[in-house]
Amino acid sequence: MGKYEKTYIKNKYSLFASSLPRKREAQGFIIGLNPMKVRISAHSMLIQLKKDGDWTHLALDRARGTRFICQCCHGHVQFIQWENQSWLCERCAPIETSQFEIKVNRFRHWIRTGQLEKLQNIRRGIHERSVAMELEGIRELASAPVTLSEAKDLQTFAAEPPQYIFMVPPFQEGRLLWIENEYVWVAGTDSGR
Repeated sequence: MGKYEKTYIKNKYSLFASSLPRKREAQGFIIGLNPMKVRISAHSMLIQLKKDGDWTHLALDRARGTRFICQCCHGHVQFIQWENQSWLCERCAPIETSQFEIKVNRFRHWIRTGQLEKLQNIRRGIHERSVAMELEGIRELASAPVTLSEAKDLQTFAAEPPQYIFMVPPFQEGRLLWIENEYVWVAGTDSGR
């Protein structure tokens, strides 16, 4: 099991560098477990966590691929999370694994190594066993937590659609016609009257 496969995401805003677009200038949304609105420039990005909320600043390093710069230790990392009103890396705000998650990881290891007799004879941890079976694909997903690797696969960037504003100058002569189920402005004057 990889590092991100054993770590379970909590209800925090998290960003993965792999979800950012290759373009240096972009505006849109990071879609995943917690959607966010972003404005990306050459060396930084602005993030709005909630609609009509404040924008937060996050520095980027684009020297060798895109990486985030932690606001505490200034490390260049691939994964960053929102903790205590700032964007922090795993070293500054480690993701703690609960006793429940430790048991789930142990049971997942037993399933992968074929130690199913141990799994059948447990007395404590029935719920953890069923979660481990869900995460390993033996049971259908129902109550399993989301791993960081799944959250990383789910997170994508969606560009903001362009907004078209059609304005007709008030001084322009013409008329509004209903043609094929839509209004169409026809410029000019009607000299036939």
